[in-house]
Amino acid sequence: MASLNVSVSQVHAALSRLHQRWEDAQSQWSDSVQRCFEKTYLMPLEDQVMVAQREMERVAQLIEQARQSVK
Repeated sequence: MASLNVSVSQVHAALSRLHQRWEDAQSQWSDSVQRCFEKTYLMPLEDQVMVAQREMERVAQLIEQARQSVK
């Protein structure tokens, strides 16, 4: 389970880096194509990552409950 928690942390860190880099890009790129890219790719990706994180955390909890019940 520790590796699952590490994975959740890594996903969170990667999303944070993506946000930072996107903010950097927006300082140089601000037009209709940028807005379309953000709406088409980045916003859905963020939603999917958030769902994946929640599910990974839920699986980690279930694994921990299973371990406790076997002891």
